[in-house]
Amino acid sequence: MSYAEYAAIAYIVLVTLPVSMQLGVALGRPWGRLTMGGYWKGILPSWARGLALLQAGLLIMMGLAMLDASKLVNLGCPNWAYMASLTITGITFLANAMSPSLLERRLWTPVIALMLVMALVVWPT
Repeated sequence: MSYAEYAAIAYIVLVTLPVSMQLGVALGRPWGRLTMGGYWKGILPSWARGLALLQAGLLIMMGLAMLDASKLVNLGCPNWAYMASLTITGITFLANAMSPSLLERRLWTPVIALMLVMALVVWPT
């Protein structure tokens, strides 16, 4: 296996963490401090829970784009899907690093930083 394939697998493993948290928040878990800047301390309002569900879906699509870009699987993703996923991962890293929520910063900044490194290793040839 290539480095890109290993990195794509690592990205998938890492992305399961925020996906799981976003799905939990969408289902009403009181983890508001861990997302959206920690504005809500418990259960998010219904509209924000809907956004969490959309975020989970986006993260899943980003993981699939990484698998495709690494050539581990052939999903037929367009070339821009990898670049969009890389860009969103980078923006997410910055957003988490600057979050007003200390818990969010401490939990997600290292996870997303590792995802960003793995995404850069995947860089399609």
